[in-house]
Formats: sequence, C-alpha cells, structure tokens
Amino acid sequence: MQDGVKSRHQYDQKSDAEAIDAAELGLAPVDATPDAGNHGDAAPPKPAKPRAGPTEVLTWLDYMRVTACLLVVLGHCSASTREMPVGKVDFMSWEASVVYSTIHRISVPLFFMMSGFLMLFKTENLGDFYRKRIPRIVIPMIAWDIIYIFVQYKTQGRYKLTVSTAIQKFFFDFGNDHLWFLYATLGLYLATPMLRPMMRHTEPKVLVGAIVIWFLSDPLGSTVNRFFGVHPPLLSMMQFPRASVGFFMFGGIAKMYPVLSKKTLLACAVIYVATALSMVAGTTYAMLKTHKWYDAYLAQNGVFVALISLTGFLLLRAFFQTSFFERSPRLSALMRHFADQTYGIYLCHMLFVNPLSFFFDPTGYNGVIRIPVLTFAATFMSYVFVITLRKIPVLKQIVE
Repeated sequence: MQDGVKSRHQYDQKSDAEAIDAAELGLAPVDATPDAGNHGDAAPPKPAKPRAGPTEVLTWLDYMRVTACLLVVLGHCSASTREMPVGKVDFMSWEASVVYSTIHRISVPLFFMMSGFLMLFKTENLGDFYRKRIPRIVIPMIAWDIIYIFVQYKTQGRYKLTVSTAIQKFFFDFGNDHLWFLYATLGLYLATPMLRPMMRHTEPKVLVGAIVIWFLSDPLGSTVNRFFGVHPPLLSMMQFPRASVGFFMFGGIAKMYPVLSKKTLLACAVIYVATALSMVAGTTYAMLKTHKWYDAYLAQNGVFVALISLTGFLLLRAFFQTSFFERSPRLSALMRHFADQTYGIYLCHMLFVNPLSFFFDPTGYNGVIRIPVLTFAATFMSYVFVITLRKIPVLKQIVE
C-alpha cells in the first residue's frame, strides 16, 4: 500500500487547506497519512493518532464517494415504487424497491464518515476553516432551495407562489427533502473545531465508548420509539448530536485503525448481511400486514441503518483498497473525475429523478430493471448538467 500511495499524483490545483472542503459531498482531494491496507489475519498495530502529512490521493475515497452518490440516486429512484400501495404494482417490483432502498440507506452516512475521516485530525486556523467551508454549503443551500421551490410550483402545483409562501418555504421547509443533508453538514462544520481537540487528545477506547453511547441513544432510541411508541429517558442522554455526529466521529476513529484483520472484516460482513436481510424481511412483512408504507426498519436515524452504515464503511474501505483498484491508474483517474462532480450531482439529481419517475410509471415497468436504469439515466443527466454549470462562472459556485 505504501508504494501505491507514493505512485499517486498530488494535487497541484488546490491548497492543503482546501483539500478537505466539503469532502463528504465529493469535492475534496484526500488529505491523509497513507493507509496501511489490509494484511490478512495479522494483528492490527496499536491505534495511533494520525499525523498531518502531504496532500495525497487516497484512491479508495474517490471510489467510495462515487458509490455513495450512486446509492443516493438509487434510493430516490426506488421511492416511486416503494411507496405505492401493495398490489398496485407487481410484488416483484415492489420487493425490488425495498431491496434497493435498503442498499441505499448507507449513502448519506458514508458521506458523513468520509468527512470525519478527512477533517477531524486536520490542524488549521479557525477563521480559515469557516471562511473556506461555510460559503460552499450556504451558497448552494440558498440557491437550490430557491430552485426547487420554483420547480415544485411550476411542475407540481403544490401551492400558490407568493412572496409569503416563498419565504415560508425557504425558512421553515426544504426546497426538496434531500437538501436536509446540507443543513446537517453545516451543523457538523460548526461543531468540527470543537470536536478536533477531543479527537486528538482522547484515548481511542474512550472515543469508541462515545460512539457506543451515541448508538444507544440516537439510533436505538429512535428505533424503540418507532416500534413501540415510547422513548425511555435513559435513551435520550445524547439526543443533542442527532444522527450525523456519530457517523462523523466514527470516520475519524476509523482513521486510527487503518489495518483490520480478516476476522474483523468477516464480523462486519456478517453484521451487515444479517441486518440488511432483517430490514428487507421486516419491511416486507409489515407492509403485507398493514397494506401501507412502514419505515421503522429503514428509518435513516434508526439502529438498522446505523449497523449497515458503520460496517458498510469498513467493508467498502477494505474492498476499494485491494490491489485491483489501487493499481488501475486509468480507472482511478476516471473515479477521481466523477468524484469531483458528486456534490453537484447530489444537489441537482432530483430535477431529473422526478420527471423520469413520472414518465416511466412504476406500474408499467418491472422494478428490478426500471430502478437501476432510472438511476444511471438520472445520474448521467445530472453529470452533464453539472459539467455544463461548472463552465459558467456565475453558476459554478452552486455545484462545486
């Protein structure tokens, strides 16, 4: 792996301070101490605090960003089938949408964990940190809220567009639901300077304990509430961070453990598969019983999504660190190019998902094929749209 890192090109167009800007959104080249890779069953070394190093490209992060972006689009393309009443579409199509939605659920947590991996051990001036990052969230947030409010008014007729309703939508609602990610990211950016000293000066075991407390309070607490309608006070001890900060910190902790044994990865695989199967089976059973959409198993802040996200991150990192990906310079360069577009694709893809889902009605096509085809079509259209906007000086700021 060391040789692989040395052979990668360094970025000459962005400074080290810019290297982690909105990394979880697919913008950043990777700032990292070279990962050691996976070495079979060899015992992992004692976790050490990562030190600042040269700005290098960690290829696996490019692959993971592209994967996460595709999974975001996959989930939104499956929604039109998944949320239809059972019986209105054929069972195979509906079940396929549940499977695709389960796979999709790790997408946003992956972005948060990649961001934590990149950001939590970096040392920089507080003013520089906010000056470089906040505009890259706030400007697209405002622009895309306005764009989606206008699009919904023109195409869906949800409300009469007046100054009053536009202000109400802008300040008290999302222009489109997927934009919640920008608000969560803004919160993480504001908290990062406070989290960095804790990550640098706290023992790894204590940090792992913090993740356990977060897991018990937010994902488990939310799941208990969804299934049983109660929220025990004991499970509310860390409600203030909500879902994103746990994933964010886990990404930083993962940087302390660059080497995972095969036994650890096997345990992760077992947990991932068992949890994913439980999500599919539980959702299917509940839907067939109640004849309406039941989201307790697929809830984004629930225990099931937390389990597949944490284990999925470690498994994908190990998978993309294999020699096939590390030693394929052309494929790596292609992934680097697409990774640079993922922020813009995330922001604009619903402009294409909604009309595609309308024209290719779920009742007329097999969902097993329809959903992946729509995913790649919407992603490609979004990619072309983003590339076009990035060539326009005034507009490129809303997609990069």
